[in-house]
Amino acid sequence: MERKGFWRRRFLGLFVLTMLTALLCGMSVSAATKTVSMQKNDGVFIYEGQWSGTPTVYHKFKVKKSSFALVTGVKDGGYGVNVTLCNSKKKKLESKPQYVRYTGSESNSTYARYALTKGTYYIKTSGIGRYVILVAAAAKTNDVKITDQGGATRIRAKALSAGKRAYGIIGMGEKPGKSDWYRFTVTRSKVLNLGISAEGDGKVSFTLYGPSYSAGIKIGDLKDDEAAKKTVQTRYGAVVGDLKVKPGTYYIKVNRAAGYMKKSYSAVYSVVWK
Repeated sequence: MERKGFWRRRFLGLFVLTMLTALLCGMSVSAATKTVSMQKNDGVFIYEGQWSGTPTVYHKFKVKKSSFALVTGVKDGGYGVNVTLCNSKKKKLESKPQYVRYTGSESNSTYARYALTKGTYYIKTSGIGRYVILVAAAAKTNDVKITDQGGATRIRAKALSAGKRAYGIIGMGEKPGKSDWYRFTVTRSKVLNLGISAEGDGKVSFTLYGPSYSAGIKIGDLKDDEAAKKTVQTRYGAVVGDLKVKPGTYYIKVNRAAGYMKKSYSAVYSVVWK
């Protein structure tokens, strides 16, 4: 997550091998019911089948830990597939399908990206002909587990040690106003250095509170990006001074940014201070 496109590069080789194997060898018979279970192969959930008499199929998979998932697929003729993520009750978690298409190359392929908390999910598809669906879900980034570490409220904020990056998740289907809170203590007056990052289809907002900023100050809104923050800026990006803080306890609030306050937007993120 520290590098833009990290997840796509991480799974590209695995997608190539698994997709080619499925298309050339055929892993299963045509879907005969509306619900099928995806098989896990080398860390990737896969289903190869055919829309025949059952134009709509729910593909079941389960993540045992919070994960960042990439979904792609292809059907006869090399065409793409429309996919919709659903929860354990087959209720849609996004308002409209996403078009995905796997071509064998990263630059030309398209993916649906989801930050998922532990649980059972379904990928809903419909169409005609033979197709393959792949779901690659990773529970770690940079060898660190993706966990919902932040406290649900300011009073329950998760303590952060200086220089230690925390990784969190704003998961698909979670309440639009869901926030994660972190806290740390500054022992002397200084210029604060903050590092933040986010990856997913949702924009993530980071806000700092504390003795020097009791009303709160926006650190940044990020989508598929990372940033180092040590200056105070206007909403238009103009620097107005250093991010100076006096001794005391400070809090960082992480939540969906304005314009992305829907359950269908998700992301994984990180934050660090020193």
